[in-house]
Amino acid sequence: MKILIATPELSMQGGVANFFRTIRPFLGDEAEFFTVGSRSGRESVPATMMRMAGDLWRFRSKLRSGGHDVVHLNPSFVPKALVRDGMFVLAAALSGKRVLVFFHGWDVGLQDRIEGVLGSLFRATFFRADTIAVLASRFADFLRERGFERPVIVETTAVDEEVFRIPEDELRRDTGDGKQGNAVNVLFLSRVEAAKGVFAALDAFARVRSRLPRVRLLVAGEGPDLEAAKRRVADEGVQDVEFLGYVRGEEKERLFLKSDIYLFPTFYPEGLPISLIEAMAYGLPAVTRPAGGVADFFEHGNMGFMSESEDAGVFADFLEKLVRAPARRREIGAYNRGYAAHRFAASLVARRLLETYGRMIGGAGSD
Repeated sequence: MKILIATPELSMQGGVANFFRTIRPFLGDEAEFFTVGSRSGRESVPATMMRMAGDLWRFRSKLRSGGHDVVHLNPSFVPKALVRDGMFVLAAALSGKRVLVFFHGWDVGLQDRIEGVLGSLFRATFFRADTIAVLASRFADFLRERGFERPVIVETTAVDEEVFRIPEDELRRDTGDGKQGNAVNVLFLSRVEAAKGVFAALDAFARVRSRLPRVRLLVAGEGPDLEAAKRRVADEGVQDVEFLGYVRGEEKERLFLKSDIYLFPTFYPEGLPISLIEAMAYGLPAVTRPAGGVADFFEHGNMGFMSESEDAGVFADFLEKLVRAPARRREIGAYNRGYAAHRFAASLVARRLLETYGRMIGGAGSD
């Protein structure tokens, strides 16, 4: 079995690159990676057009010479991908290869706009795939409703196996309850923008902090609303908020280990947010919204709290419940860590992908 996987440059930031960096050690020699997309972050329009043409030419050459059984493409369900990535799907299908399309990002608003010419373009390209993978059952339902009759599978993102090798004694959380003891550390780790819920998180925390003095918010990440978030904290006089900037590697691990609660009231069109499942893997209870694939697995009460509400007061109430209950935080954290180990560990995700490739080659599918 020989698999060609088209990905962004794996050294770059981003969900797809991170996903394949995490599972690559478990895919074995069967997988060959082919780089597409920007190599340098920002490009001019002419440079982008030239790079896209070059990528497609190299891709078609690789299809002719590589002897691959399955071609695995990793677009997002966003407007610009319908043309850009659709060309790669079409090239792979016309080459006679089995094609897996794995949608990582998903713009829910685009679903209502897949009509007319755009809908015809989408079906003429992406519906040539032999199997489509998505990160939420609602996305699979959409594809079936639009007439895709081949297998659609619901997959997950992946957590580095090293997280599950951390000794349990290093995961012991503080027993503070917001009134006494060490401060309870609440973590928001994401791109800092309104759609990711940073302002909802700040507002929820401010309400809790006004009632409980021993609680702290750690904001990790960069983004277009970082300065606006800092201004809001300063203007409203919210105490005990730290902006840490972008974190990765050992610094990110230390941050997870010193945190007690993960707060992520995202409004973004998520696939399945890696930061949430990483937080669970580190043994944190979560307060979140049912974005993308989160709605498929998150157990309200058992894993923390989840609500469709857009009211910061709702998230403040959930957050306060966890801050005041250290024993319950530890119970939920242990449950989340066990769940993540049995569902999101990189080796398990890689194994499921290899099984999918095998079914595709064998001509069998999975609904």
